[in-house]
Amino acid sequence: MQIAAQTRDGLGAWSAPARAAAGAFSLDVDGDNAATAADGLLVARHALGAASGAALTAGLADAASAPGIAAAIQCGRDAMALDVDADGDVDGADSILISRYLLGLRGAALTDEVGGADANAVSGAIRALLP
Repeated sequence: MQIAAQTRDGLGAWSAPARAAAGAFSLDVDGDNAATAADGLLVARHALGAASGAALTAGLADAASAPGIAAAIQCGRDAMALDVDADGDVDGADSILISRYLLGLRGAALTDEVGGADANAVSGAIRALLP
């Protein structure tokens, strides 16, 4: 999904309001115009409680961009867009699935040991979030 109207929030990431106004969520949470393994790791860190600052962005993005990245991920959580396994919860399993997909894993390798999620359904849900 493309985001129709994108604006920078001054912190180096696409602003959460711009995403919401466009009616779409993109896995490009760091605003570099691509959904990469770094975006998957940012989503995973956020799911594990590193919701801001250096704990969220260390080694992946400038620390000054952390508030914008955190807001973008929170939009995806609030809209349930990140519930890629469709179990009604945005949790660690979703972040594992997203990270695996962005690392190139598909089929059984994508969903192995992650709560019995259907690989085709998960892949489709994640593809819908790609920029």
